[in-house]
Amino acid sequence: MEPKDYTVVKIEGEYAYLRQDNQECDEELFIAMALLPLGVDVGTRLHYEAYSRNRPQHRESYAAAWYQQVFTVP
Repeated sequence: MEPKDYTVVKIEGEYAYLRQDNQECDEELFIAMALLPLGVDVGTRLHYEAYSRNRPQHRESYAAAWYQQVFTVP
């Protein structure tokens, strides 16, 4: 799965609605706040990456991570 960028558009209780950047459609991703970095608020931009890896003598493992993008204003 390729990396994707999202923006938090709404927060309702313990859940956030994310909209994928660079997409024409208005489809939103519904996700628990506990899975996102601390301090996420409406307008926060997030980067998502999913990856898998093979380790010798172990089954293939999958993981996913959310990264908060930090932007500085000149």
